[in-house]
Amino acid sequence: MWTARTRALSPKAGGAELWQMSLVVIVVLLLLTSVLFPLGVLFAKAFMDREGAFVGLASFVRYFSTPALSQSLTNTIYVSVVATGIAVTLAFFYAYGVIRTAIRGKAFFKTIALVPLFAPTMMHGIALTYLFGNQGLVTNGLFGLAPGFKIELYGPVGIIMAEVIYLFPQAFLILAASLAVTDYRLYEAAETLGAGRLKRLLTVTLPSVKFGLISAIFVCFTACFTDFGAPQVIGGKFNVLATDIYKQVIGQQNMSMGAAVGILLTIPAVIAFVVDRLVQRKQNALITSKSTPYRIVSGRLRDMLFMLFCALMSIGILIPVLTIVYASLVNVWPYNLTLSLKHFDFSAMAAAGFEPFWNSLVLSLLTAILGTLFAFVTAYLIEKTRMLRSVRQLGYFLAILPLSLPGMVIGLAYISSSTRRITRCIRCTAR
Repeated sequence: MWTARTRALSPKAGGAELWQMSLVVIVVLLLLTSVLFPLGVLFAKAFMDREGAFVGLASFVRYFSTPALSQSLTNTIYVSVVATGIAVTLAFFYAYGVIRTAIRGKAFFKTIALVPLFAPTMMHGIALTYLFGNQGLVTNGLFGLAPGFKIELYGPVGIIMAEVIYLFPQAFLILAASLAVTDYRLYEAAETLGAGRLKRLLTVTLPSVKFGLISAIFVCFTACFTDFGAPQVIGGKFNVLATDIYKQVIGQQNMSMGAAVGILLTIPAVIAFVVDRLVQRKQNALITSKSTPYRIVSGRLRDMLFMLFCALMSIGILIPVLTIVYASLVNVWPYNLTLSLKHFDFSAMAAAGFEPFWNSLVLSLLTAILGTLFAFVTAYLIEKTRMLRSVRQLGYFLAILPLSLPGMVIGLAYISSSTRRITRCIRCTAR
């Protein structure tokens, strides 16, 4: 009976697999057309001069032989490494306090940790300017009620501060998930063998979340490496790769050099893809059906220390947000600090009035709906199907590739591909 039933169901199963294979191929083709092809057209310009003649690696040689340009790569790596180290460290202890301790207000702390995700890095840079700039609140002593405190904001210090705020919630989400799925049997075994708290931290906790740490490090490094907003606002004369693209393409109309910089920006994406695939496989191998959830043991001193740490981190996250809100309500910063709503009257600032706002709202809504739907279908086909493994791996890489590129690079890629298509159409019509 079982054999007959299996044979009866096999045609349907085969039809379902055929549909899944077809959808996987269609999704990957769409990604190839919308992601890889435009980037390929743009990156091809890195091997051409301004007139379109093939020059090979001349743009890369000129980039690395120009001290001012090659220094941008060093600056980018420096800022990314420092910001990633600070953000991941703070996020680890914050996530540990929220997941592994009995502190109160966990829902509040989780919510506050995600607040920076809802603002671009440019806003974090503006907030730091209002706080630590030449006319900032902290610089001038908080309305003159406290002694001033000045830092060298415009440069690497300011960029790192803004990037840490931006990267913190991303690292927190990854590390919180890793800390939540640890098998508690490991701690019971360590405690039985007489391991102390520090020993358990070094031999159980850190090894059990090492893949989460690796993933958080690469995600944060890639996001910082390609960020444009914070360096543009408070970078000063401290150049990075993302601002180099803007200067080369917009300022000097040098698309070849901008494409060469864009290729450099994709290198972390390729490395992050390989590492993520390896980490995901090993992380899944650590979780079995026999794993037991972590049980929080009592520890009053531990809870007090983590409560204080999480509270200080929450204050540090909220202060820039509240500063932006306050600055938007001030008449003329810093000369007239009376409150007013005139800055929200868009019709008085531009001829278009509220049109840019409504355009942004409509585009965001359409992007959220259509993008989420396409992302869900893509993720389902890549993760829940078992055929065409190489094709699914390619689809996964193409899906995460735009995450590692500044919006300017993606926009230039579409402009380049559209210009090439228009040129071909004109040539075909002429023929």
